[in-house]
Amino acid sequence: MDFFLAWQVRCRTTGVEYDERMIKAAEENRQRAVSGAKTTFILENAALFQVPESADRFYFFNPFSVEILRSVIGRIRESWYEKTREMLLFFYYPSDEYISYLMTVDELEFLDEIDCQDLFDGKNPRERILVFQMGEE
Repeated sequence: MDFFLAWQVRCRTTGVEYDERMIKAAEENRQRAVSGAKTTFILENAALFQVPESADRFYFFNPFSVEILRSVIGRIRESWYEKTREMLLFFYYPSDEYISYLMTVDELEFLDEIDCQDLFDGKNPRERILVFQMGEE
């Protein structure tokens, strides 16, 4: 996703990953990618990652437990309160547990759902992207 976004919308991206093997593979891909100069990968637990004040878009692939998601959202909220700005959060393949939690976060507003069921066989209802906004106070 980092490479696609950096190439497609010409933004800078940062991937946060706790698995050293995934970081190694991403770094190898970065060396060959057209958009590699605009991508960075950080080996860190997402729950501990300090969100830079320049970050305003976040993509999640149902990557971890709801407990860890709470910590990550907490870090995003802290960054937002330190420097209020529009933030968009994208959740691909969200679990019901994720959705239930996200709907309780006061600062988040549900914006849209993008149906992705046509991308794969099987018509899995989780094949979607939910978009939330953390906007102005």
